[in-house]
Amino acid sequence: MSHILCNEPLKQLNIFSLNETFTKMLVDDKPYDLVLIFPTGKYVRYFKQNFVKQYYSLHKKPLSELKIYTLQGFINLIFDSLGLNTSYKQLSEGYLLALFEEAIEKANLKFYKTKSKKIPNSVLLKLFSLINGLREDGITLNKLQEDYESINKELPEELSYYTDTHRISDIIKIFANFDKLLSGKYIDFPKLLNLTIDKLNEFDDQVFQNKISDIFGTNSTIYLDAFTDFKKPEITFLSFFVKAKNPFGIHIDYSYSPSNQNGNGPLFGNLEEIIIDFHKAGFHLISLSNYPNEQVDNIDYILNYTNEAEKESLFGDISGFLRRWLFNAEKDLKNPNLTKFIKILIAENRKDEVKHIAKLVKYLINIKGYSPSDICICSRQPQLYSGLFREMFARFRIPSNITDRFNLAQSPVINAILSVLEIISGGFKIDDVSKALNSPYLSFEFNEKSDKIDKGNLLDVARKLRIRGGYLFGRENEWISKFENSILYLTSAINQSNNKPDDELELKSLIKRLEAIKKAHDDFNIILNLLKYSTKKLSSSDFQQIIIEIIKKFKILESIEQNYLSILKDNNDKFWKNVLLERCENDSKAINKFLEVLNEMTYVINELTPNLSTSIDFYIEKLKTSITTTKYQISEKQGYGVTITSIEQTRGIPFKVLILCGAVDGEFLLKYTPNQFLGIELPDSEKRHIHSERMLFYQFLTNTPEFFDSNEKLIYITYFKSDDSGEKVRSPFIDALLKISTLKEDGCIIDVSEFNQLENTSLLNSSNDIHDYEWLGSISNYDELYNYFSKSDLTESTIEIADALRQNFEYIRNYLFKSSDANKSNEESGSMILQNESLKLRSQNKVYSITELETYAKCPFRYFVKYSLNIEEPETIDFSISPLEIGSLLHNVLYKFYKELQSNQTLRSEDQSIYQDIIQFLKNIGYYDIPVILDTDQKIYYLSVLSKITKEQLKKIKFEHPFYDLEIENILGFQNKPGYLEMWLNAEIDKQQKNWRFIPALFELSFGITTQDHFGPVHIDNHFKLKGKIDRIEFAIIDNNLYFIIADYKSNLNNIASQKDILDGVSFQMPLYLVATKNLFEITGKTINPFGAVYYNLKPNSKNGTIEFFKCLMIPPSNPIKSLLGKSISQTLKSDDELNDVLNKSIEHAKKIVDNVNNFHFPVNPLNLHVCKNCNYISACRIKEKKIILDISESEE
Repeated sequence: MSHILCNEPLKQLNIFSLNETFTKMLVDDKPYDLVLIFPTGKYVRYFKQNFVKQYYSLHKKPLSELKIYTLQGFINLIFDSLGLNTSYKQLSEGYLLALFEEAIEKANLKFYKTKSKKIPNSVLLKLFSLINGLREDGITLNKLQEDYESINKELPEELSYYTDTHRISDIIKIFANFDKLLSGKYIDFPKLLNLTIDKLNEFDDQVFQNKISDIFGTNSTIYLDAFTDFKKPEITFLSFFVKAKNPFGIHIDYSYSPSNQNGNGPLFGNLEEIIIDFHKAGFHLISLSNYPNEQVDNIDYILNYTNEAEKESLFGDISGFLRRWLFNAEKDLKNPNLTKFIKILIAENRKDEVKHIAKLVKYLINIKGYSPSDICICSRQPQLYSGLFREMFARFRIPSNITDRFNLAQSPVINAILSVLEIISGGFKIDDVSKALNSPYLSFEFNEKSDKIDKGNLLDVARKLRIRGGYLFGRENEWISKFENSILYLTSAINQSNNKPDDELELKSLIKRLEAIKKAHDDFNIILNLLKYSTKKLSSSDFQQIIIEIIKKFKILESIEQNYLSILKDNNDKFWKNVLLERCENDSKAINKFLEVLNEMTYVINELTPNLSTSIDFYIEKLKTSITTTKYQISEKQGYGVTITSIEQTRGIPFKVLILCGAVDGEFLLKYTPNQFLGIELPDSEKRHIHSERMLFYQFLTNTPEFFDSNEKLIYITYFKSDDSGEKVRSPFIDALLKISTLKEDGCIIDVSEFNQLENTSLLNSSNDIHDYEWLGSISNYDELYNYFSKSDLTESTIEIADALRQNFEYIRNYLFKSSDANKSNEESGSMILQNESLKLRSQNKVYSITELETYAKCPFRYFVKYSLNIEEPETIDFSISPLEIGSLLHNVLYKFYKELQSNQTLRSEDQSIYQDIIQFLKNIGYYDIPVILDTDQKIYYLSVLSKITKEQLKKIKFEHPFYDLEIENILGFQNKPGYLEMWLNAEIDKQQKNWRFIPALFELSFGITTQDHFGPVHIDNHFKLKGKIDRIEFAIIDNNLYFIIADYKSNLNNIASQKDILDGVSFQMPLYLVATKNLFEITGKTINPFGAVYYNLKPNSKNGTIEFFKCLMIPPSNPIKSLLGKSISQTLKSDDELNDVLNKSIEHAKKIVDNVNNFHFPVNPLNLHVCKNCNYISACRIKEKKIILDISESEE
């Protein structure tokens, strides 16, 4: 029931109802005699719009600005009207934070001091919120100092360490410094309110009455409505109006009746304190009800009364019932009428909650006929939901009006401007340049004639050249020098390669690389020309001008405008046009707000420190701090879309459907956390917090109670069971609601996470006038439509459906069919495959690599994302030479080393005779090189050749690497320490001196990789094609038969494949390369048999006193190498015939993978947990959500 706190003139007027006063002034055409003050800007806008509509409907003329304000706007108006605005300037919250940071920097802190001078941003924001909250609550610096002195008096000095006195002391220092910074011309709102109160205290009653009459008019009546709480300074300010001549009243929704003095303390506890304070100030408390339902307060009357009709009418006053009994534990009382209006929905997680809300809203609009503007979705913390609702409502094509303000620091267009500033400030760091280049808001054109920057090429070249940028590495000079040095080297290398016709492929690679670096060099010069700014000594006006020039030079405004025009021109979809236009408005409002903050910052710095001249870093940090708490808002679209807002913003707005989401403990009821930053507990703070939260819930339930009477009201309360932090507990407010209702008994609690769209039909069939569950089974977007048709027996021809969707249905059905067990039936699969011959042909013509096969074996879904969707793994920049790069370098060195020996080496006559069959075989397959036989006496020569080739190869990365000299030492050796290559050469010669028998003859043999390869792709068992490159093939003549082994270079032998991996179908490199090589050699018509495989260590290391140079695989007993392997069973086979068995098993495993790929079978089923640990696609498969990792770890145990 309503009450009003009023002054004597309103009491004498005897018109207390706001509706009555509003109607009278509307009819009498006196709209400017009514001054209204509401708690939220949304309510102000709604009431103004409604006022204008009703006024125009009655009088057929427009209105100028109405006297309707928020409380802050009302206070600001009086502040300005008293002339105080000429002496003071109110600062925005953003720049207040920058001043607050300055106050902290000037304070000699003990508790909050950090090693660095700058306090962490999270701590800064909490301290700012704390002190700002104290100021708003009227807690002054003097009051804090008194508390601090009181604590010191009560505790001896030796025990002060164990108290929070250091913390309070730091707060007092920061508070004092902040007050000093605001002691002059610049103020915040708490200071503005205090100045207003101080000024009003100077007036006697007559002067005050005249001032108010001058501001609002002699005949104006002032009403405050829909408030549930006031801070102490606000109460002090409003208490002045008890002596105003203008009628003044504060409407309060408060439970009290003469027959029950208890009221509802658990709900209205805060209001009772406020009423007492206003009453002490001289206000009258008058009830606006004659208590028609006074019995609703009498529990015994309700429980014992036998007249069901009257009992029903008592329970039917939903608003009165909730006002009296919500959160009240006096007696056990349940109202069955709440069942008609309230439902509670339970979702699996937050995203699932939002999805089902979207589904429900779509149903209410399309089926039940509600207008989108009739529906409001609210939450206690809208920042947790606004992004999800934007995404989900776009998918469901639901128009929305999301009122949550945007954070300026998160605006993409503002971050684009900051990225350019960071380039200037940071000295062209690669990360800053990359961020700027990837922004769609920045246009990198020095003049109209200049070519467009190739952003991808510039960043790719910079990463390959290991450019870091920044002051430590030479700013822009590092970029320029590395570009120019690389151009000089490549130009020289190309000139030398022109004289070597054998290096045609390498020449083409060098030319292509040179062109890329030249383009990157030219593009970087464009960036340099755009960013010629001094970074040393700047005034604030200089900094302001730099930002304005950045906006102009990079054509940021033109980018936003062009985007706007293209949306208007090219987008015929009205829904998506509105979505995209909203994004354009977002960018425009962000730019405007950013320039406001910049102008304010410049003005204040010029006023406080007019001669300041400092580095650009100072201004950038100040600007970043200013925008941290700055919010901006796009225009509210009146009457458009579903409103998504905070629970506070729903007050007074007549929504027919209210949906409260996030009703979990800790979010609503919002968790109370004692302020650890202050060091003392403010009295009754937890109790006031709980009462305030309860009042919000009560107002949500009772908003526009007239819709209860017309049975138009629907209330949904939703919560989720878990999120990333663990399981959630539903809000205690839901428990309080269940205690006074029959919602649980009447089946009004629905766990939507357990509902299956096609199978759970019993719940749908139970729908009736009270319980409408039909929406759970509705199809609300294209995803659900595709899913429905893919699982049902219906065809899309049975209903009307857009032609554009039919192709999607065909593709999805084909994919699902091939993924199912049904494709094992030749009869069924034949008809389906014929429907998509293009997919069949593509599968048949695909050429597989070993990497692809092994990727699928480890994780089919990873194969799908990487090779079917062609999504590249994110590249990690390594500023030292990676093991992969060292391995690649050593590969190239050894290849060139062997090729040079083959070109210059002459076999001795006895060797010529021994290896004649090998030489002739090589000629038969088109190779005219001779096998390489290392001579111990030529070791010095070999080292010189290796050194020469290595130095030539290192020149290619000399200008790309900051640790070039260290890597040379590791590879070539230093003083008496041998490098990798010398250790490798020693091991290679030592191996040849033993009974190895096999000699290398073919190096880097590739097949099917490029059109220039000597061999094309190899058919494996007439089932699939294979491509690859074999590092080395060695040959031997044993018992007059020609055998070969294949070799692969590794940087270490720790993680090489085992024979078990081959048999399990996890590793394919060695067995399939043996099969492919045998197939390639069969063109000679001569039988040549595989005899195993070997891994060579490019970095031979000592293990147990011996050099570990190689490890073998699949070595048959008759292979002479077996004698060098000792008793090792992991490297050898039991019989010669077993090799063919191993190869055949590997082929079968590979064929199965190829079949799965052809049938689009890509389950999220990794081989083991290690596969997932370093996978860059783990966010795509969401394996943690599917709990597959847990299953894998349990199976491994």
